[in-house]
Amino acid sequence: MKSPPSITLSLPVMANSKKVIVAACGVSDKYPQGKSAGMRRAVAADDETLQTFPAVGLRSVATWIMDEAAASKLGDTYTNN
Repeated sequence: MKSPPSITLSLPVMANSKKVIVAACGVSDKYPQGKSAGMRRAVAADDETLQTFPAVGLRSVATWIMDEAAASKLGDTYTNN
């Protein structure tokens, strides 16, 4: 069993939820740019589609919560700077 355990939900289930919150914080030791690159792909990248990065399907329904490290690749449009 994976530790810590996790729950996986499909995109249609998440997109049809009453509330969707995606949270990311910190920097991974193994993949230092991984979270920030993933958040950029999910929230802001114009070249991503549901087929290339399924989280794109949550753009219009999710509340995205990130710390400065996770949001570092999003640019000024998406940050409080």
